[in-house]
Amino acid sequence: MIAISSRVALYLFIGLTIFVFIFAMYREGEQASDFQGNGLTQFRRYVSDEVPRGQISDRNGNLLAESVLTKSVWVQPSELLESWERLAELEQALNLEQRTLENLLIPRASRQFVWLKRHATASTVAKVNELNIPGVYFKNEYARNYPFGEAIAPLVGITNLDSIGQEGLELAYDGWLSGTRGERIVKRDLKGNIIENLEQVQTPIPGRGMQLTIDSNIQIMAFNEITETAAHYSPTLVSLILLDATTGGVLSMVNLPTFDPNLLETAQTQATSNFALRLEFEPAALMIPFSIASALESGIVEPLTLIDVAPGVLQIGDLVVRDPANFELLTVAEVVSNNSKVGVGKIVLELEGKILWETFTRFGFGKPTEISFPGESSGVLRNPKTWNRQDQVALSYGEGVSVHRPESRFFQFRQLSQLAAFCRLLVCWIH
Repeated sequence: MIAISSRVALYLFIGLTIFVFIFAMYREGEQASDFQGNGLTQFRRYVSDEVPRGQISDRNGNLLAESVLTKSVWVQPSELLESWERLAELEQALNLEQRTLENLLIPRASRQFVWLKRHATASTVAKVNELNIPGVYFKNEYARNYPFGEAIAPLVGITNLDSIGQEGLELAYDGWLSGTRGERIVKRDLKGNIIENLEQVQTPIPGRGMQLTIDSNIQIMAFNEITETAAHYSPTLVSLILLDATTGGVLSMVNLPTFDPNLLETAQTQATSNFALRLEFEPAALMIPFSIASALESGIVEPLTLIDVAPGVLQIGDLVVRDPANFELLTVAEVVSNNSKVGVGKIVLELEGKILWETFTRFGFGKPTEISFPGESSGVLRNPKTWNRQDQVALSYGEGVSVHRPESRFFQFRQLSQLAAFCRLLVCWIH
C-alpha cells in the first residue's frame, strides 16, 4: 500500500468537503429556480380587455346605439362551495330560486370560472359586493344600450351578451362595429387578483362608429303615427319608410310589431325582423311611373303628348285592362297622376320589351339594395325574351299578374327608393 502523509490526507478531505458543499448549493439553487418557474407558470394567465362597439348615430349625431360599461358576476366554484352556508344569501342578491347555485356549481366544481350574472344592474352588483363572499368576483364588460328603444329596434338591431350582432344593422355591420379585444399576460396571486402585468399580447382597438341618414325626430313621429293607426285597425304587420327624394337617403324606417332591445329576453323572435325590408308586396300602380320613364327616355312620348284612353278599356288577348273612369284624352303626365292603366298600357305597347326591361333594371328591380341589410331579398325580374304583349302591359302597371309572374313582387324599400329616383328624373324633365 502507498502511504499517504497526514498533510496530503488533510488537503484531500478539505477539497472533498468543499466540492460536496458547492454541489449541494448548486442543486438547491436549481431546485429553487424550478420551483419559482413552476410557480410563475401556475399563476401566469392570459386575460382579455373588453373594447366598446362603435356607436350608431342618426344624421344629427343623436345616439341610436352605444356601449356602456357594466359588471358581470362570476365565481370559482370550489372556492365558493367552501362557503356553502352562504349560497342562499347570494341567490337572494341575484334574485335566483333556491338551490339554483347548488345545482349549477356542484357539477362544475372542478372549473375555474363560471358565470352567474352577465351585465348585472348596479343595484345587483352592490348587493353581491356587500356580501363579500369568497370565490365571487366581478368582470368588466360592455353592454349595448339603445336610447330610442322599440321605436328603432328592428332597423338598428340587437347584439347578444358577447356584443356580437344578431339582427339589423348590428349584424350587417358587425365587423365594422366590433373592434378587437386586447390581450395581456398577467401574474395572479392565490386569490386570483392581478399582481403584475407581464406582457401586452394584443393592443385593444375600439369598434368604429357609423352615422345613418335616419332623423330620430322623424323616426319618433313616424313610430307614433303607425302605433296610433295600428291601435285603430289592429293589423298584423305595419311598416313605414320615409325617404329624402333628392338624395334617396332613408329618413325613417319603422315597424310593428317591434320589441325593446334593452329587454331582449322579453322580445318575441318574430318581432326582431325588419319587415320593411323583408316582406314582399305587389307594387300595383306604383309601376306606372317607371314604365313612363322608359317611354320618355326612349323618345316615343313627351310629358305633354296626348294619349287617347277612351273608352277606358283596353283588351290584349284575354287580358282586359280597365281605368276607374273614362278619361278620354290624357297627357302623359296625366296618365301618371291618374294612374291610367289603359294609358300606360298603350304607351308600352310601342316599346320593345328589352327597352322596358333595361329601364326597370337600371332603377334596380331584380337587384338587392346597397344597404346590405340581413335577410333582404332582391326580388325577381324575368328576362324580356319570355314576355308576350299581355305580360308587357300587365307589368307596366303592376297588376293583373299572379304568383306565376314573380316579377310583380318587389320590396317596399326598393320600390320607394326607385320612386325617389323617378322624382329626380321628373324634376330634370320639368327643367
